[in-house]
Amino acid sequence: MSHGNGAGNNTTSTETVDLALLEPVLAEYAGQRGALIPILQRAQEIYNYLPREVLELIARRLGLSVGKVYGVATFYAQFYLEKRGKHILKLCDGTACHVKGTPVLMTAVEDRY
Repeated sequence: MSHGNGAGNNTTSTETVDLALLEPVLAEYAGQRGALIPILQRAQEIYNYLPREVLELIARRLGLSVGKVYGVATFYAQFYLEKRGKHILKLCDGTACHVKGTPVLMTAVEDRY
């Protein structure tokens, strides 16, 4: 079951985020405020989530407030503000999937991992 983005951020002061990895993306969309969502998508592809430092850099480069960037990142379930695992397992929780055995599969995965 996929659960959208996290409300917090697990980046600690001992971790460093290589912001240089985002530079080619920011150069491609330089000054294009309307490119916020594509930039966030590309940033998430690079980092596998959206670290606070990345949101701040994007805001500075686009001339937007950090609150605006954070608001967009938290509005869409496709964006994650917390680190995620290398492999993401998504399970359908709809009625048809439930009837076909998703709860059994979910329990097996939770018990194992």
